[in-house]
Amino acid sequence: MKNFVRYLKKAEEISIKGINIIFVLCFFGMLMLVIIEVIMRYVFAKGIPGGNELATAFFVYVSALGMALAIAKKEHIAIPAFVKNLKPGLAAIADALGIFLVLVISLIMLYYSIEWIAGTGSTKIPLLGILIPRWMFQLAIPAGLILSIIFCFLRILFGIFKLEKLGTFWLSE
Repeated sequence: MKNFVRYLKKAEEISIKGINIIFVLCFFGMLMLVIIEVIMRYVFAKGIPGGNELATAFFVYVSALGMALAIAKKEHIAIPAFVKNLKPGLAAIADALGIFLVLVISLIMLYYSIEWIAGTGSTKIPLLGILIPRWMFQLAIPAGLILSIIFCFLRILFGIFKLEKLGTFWLSE
């Protein structure tokens, strides 16, 4: 079992690199699109058809992937005031419970995001002269939540198998 968990740790490291690449590409795409939009609107008085919608889509994907990456890299916001006063064993349990709560909240949000897409995803958005289904943009939310759930599960699993230390501060103060 420990070898399987080590394999999961390696797979997680590879997936984080892949998600980082997608994150950077989306961020770069958003940045370039905003710069081009500003130049086109102020110099030529005409923007890219659907440019604002595409920039918003990039922003949503960056936010959703960033949420998952923050959990994967243990870089999301934590409030250590309570945990830092606990003994190491209790701090580890409190940390695991906190991660578990993030996992449960992500599961609830995943359920509602799927309902949301089912209700509104079939409408079309004009983008670069084509009508694109809204679900293609909305998919970022459940994708980010699924990744967050997986990374929360892995944080707890790696803590149990001592591949990561639970009960330590995620971000230095």
